[in-house]
Amino acid sequence: MADEDYVGLHDLAMQVGMGELDDSLPLNLKEVREQAETTAIKRALVHADNNISQAAKLLGVTRPTLYTLFSKYEIEGHDGH
Repeated sequence: MADEDYVGLHDLAMQVGMGELDDSLPLNLKEVREQAETTAIKRALVHADNNISQAAKLLGVTRPTLYTLFSKYEIEGHDGH
């Protein structure tokens, strides 16, 4: 329910932090997805101490899928690749 005639960001609970939008995030959904996937892959590698099998398990994907993602996002420094 909106207080005004139009639904605004406040009505959609789309505000971040101190009532301001996070302008550092891209608006393009493809870019948002790529950034999120890249971050998740790198975090999984850190948590798994660069063990590819364990990182894939943490991410809920297979090792071949993870290798494909490494290539897609040009992620280096993993398991000798």
